[in-house]
Amino acid sequence: MTKQLDFYIDTVDVVNENVLCDKLRLNQILLNLLSSVMEFTKPGGMVSVRTLQ
Repeated sequence: MTKQLDFYIDTVDVVNENVLCDKLRLNQILLNLLSSVMEFTKPGGMVSVRTLQ
């Protein structure tokens, strides 16, 4: 089943593209967030992610 979600990514005033962190943990966090988004967003819904520096 496809949910046909709209997905938007917005970066605000981000000047450094590199992040110093634990790559495995950051990957786990992002996958958990996206998994929750897919589970709890209704079909035809919108997901928006904003990154701030």
